[in-house]
Amino acid sequence: DDEWTRAKCGMKMLCHLSVGRPVVVSPVGAANEILGRGPVGLAARNPDEWFDALAQLYRDRQRCSEMGSCGRRVAEQYYSTRKVVHILARIFQETVDA
Repeated sequence: DDEWTRAKCGMKMLCHLSVGRPVVVSPVGAANEILGRGPVGLAARNPDEWFDALAQLYRDRQRCSEMGSCGRRVAEQYYSTRKVVHILARIFQETVDA
């Protein structure tokens, strides 16, 4: 958890969520924000936690599937083009009106 990792984009995480795959991520920056939107994956802070998280997902296919489905919903609800275009339009409109 440092300035570099907090500034990184969650794009790779969102790519996995958008196709219904659960994630294992370092819980910093955008990744932590996305993790907070629902049970979409597991957080890991060190190599042992990464191994344990991946092993959990491998062993529990039902949980893996449920996290993947939730991740897909989160990606669509908060990060899809359909959602983001409205946010950008509002920002542009507010800028023009200012």
